[in-house]
Amino acid sequence: MLIDKNMVLTNVHADNEIDLITILAQRAFEMGYLSNVKEYISAVLKREKEFSTAFGYGVAIPHGETEVVKSSFLGFCKPFREVLWGTNKTPVSMVFMIGVPKKQKSTLHLKILADLSRHLLDPEFRDQISKSKTAADIYNLLISIEKGIKIP
Repeated sequence: MLIDKNMVLTNVHADNEIDLITILAQRAFEMGYLSNVKEYISAVLKREKEFSTAFGYGVAIPHGETEVVKSSFLGFCKPFREVLWGTNKTPVSMVFMIGVPKKQKSTLHLKILADLSRHLLDPEFRDQISKSKTAADIYNLLISIEKGIKIP
């Protein structure tokens, strides 16, 4: 299962992208998706330094390449208030964190990213997530992303 209801967080208090990345990575670790939370956070922050994963529409999709991802996951975090992301200080109100085992990275990562991006380009989908108040409502919306992705 790529999307777990326990990986959907709402009303998260955070001051910056590092806080949000840490909160999502810690939850992934607690849920058994990661073997080492610090190494995963380092990989994600390294990726952010190369190129910000905030791409507009209030969305960021942090991810990193490392051996510590035990199984694939898609986490979601909706901060209590908008966070300025990266050196460009892009306003972000929805964070989708992708974790894929390194051995599956090339194909599965791209499939997840492509399907997620396709959904996020739909203004109605973004609006539904943005207006959702509960983690359960957001989880039900995110399930549609998983349907098109085959996880080995």
